[in-house]
Amino acid sequence: MKTERRKSRRTRLDGEVECGVVSIDSAELHDISHTGVRFKSLKRLNPNSIQKIVISFDSTVLNVRGTIVRSMIYTTRMVEGEALPVYEVALTFQDPLRNLTQVTAAR
Repeated sequence: MKTERRKSRRTRLDGEVECGVVSIDSAELHDISHTGVRFKSLKRLNPNSIQKIVISFDSTVLNVRGTIVRSMIYTTRMVEGEALPVYEVALTFQDPLRNLTQVTAAR
């Protein structure tokens, strides 16, 4: 049986939520918690690097900083006839979010 090690419960996000990492432009947001976020990217981000991400939904925009704790190949995607790796990236927020109600309401 696998033991849960996360500090905060994750909330899966679907729908009209956009995510962008400043150093790589857009990203596909997968889920979020008070302490971090998981997303997919066409660029590998170095573990232990500090990144700024922007999450926007409706008229709300979150600008947060965090540390990359994991970045590994998840699958591949065809882009302009070329198979490119898609990375699953986990980022821990420098300052935990106080309220996820606004974010989860966008689902």
